[in-house]
Amino acid sequence: MDYSLHLEKIKQTLVDMMTNGGFPDVVLRNEIRREILSSYFETVVIKDVVSRYGLRREDKVRSLANFYLSATASKVTFNSTSKFLKIPVKSVERYSRYLENSYLLFFLKEFSTSPKALETSPRKVYAVDNGFLQPFNVSIGRRLETLVAQHLYRHALKEHCELFYWSQGKSEVDFVFKGRKVTAIQVAYVLDEKNVKRELKGFEDFRKMIKVDKELLLTFTNETKVHSTSVYEFLAKDEDIDES
Repeated sequence: MDYSLHLEKIKQTLVDMMTNGGFPDVVLRNEIRREILSSYFETVVIKDVVSRYGLRREDKVRSLANFYLSATASKVTFNSTSKFLKIPVKSVERYSRYLENSYLLFFLKEFSTSPKALETSPRKVYAVDNGFLQPFNVSIGRRLETLVAQHLYRHALKEHCELFYWSQGKSEVDFVFKGRKVTAIQVAYVLDEKNVKRELKGFEDFRKMIKVDKELLLTFTNETKVHSTSVYEFLAKDEDIDES
């Protein structure tokens, strides 16, 4: 497909998805999109979590859900979340599992060759749809990363693969897609001279830990000479990530 023929429209559509998400009713009925998204959120909290699991503290579930959505594309731990929201850590663990089971959000573990580290390291949380981020002051960079996370998460489930993030000190790889091959993925809304070294160093440091078959640097705008793949081109491909 020749994306250059419709580039401005494609970019605007991507910005709309970063801002408003992709629920059909929200896209088609933009005049009441906030009311629809609010209704979806209430359904998840009240019907899919509180009622389904027989919980008494609806306020705590709501606070936890809002906290996670506002923190999309960020690392979280159950202990720090417990202290911040003043909710017992065991309840945070249970409520988090219920919210994930109800498809409001999902968590990624940190990639590690140690089973213990895999379970105890901080997790990154992501909203399942960017529309749920509307009430919060979430940067465009985290919105874009969340959109890519949703795409990768769907493919990981469909292809029976694993999806992680990785970090070590100041180095980080946004996504590690582990199927037949290992693909390391970085996402940058704008790639410029300020951040290009950081993004590439993440790849370099991760390669020291494990054999990487493929590296993808996804960008909305690239202001450098470093090769990258346009996010809209990557998201438009409905194929095996190993082959993309």
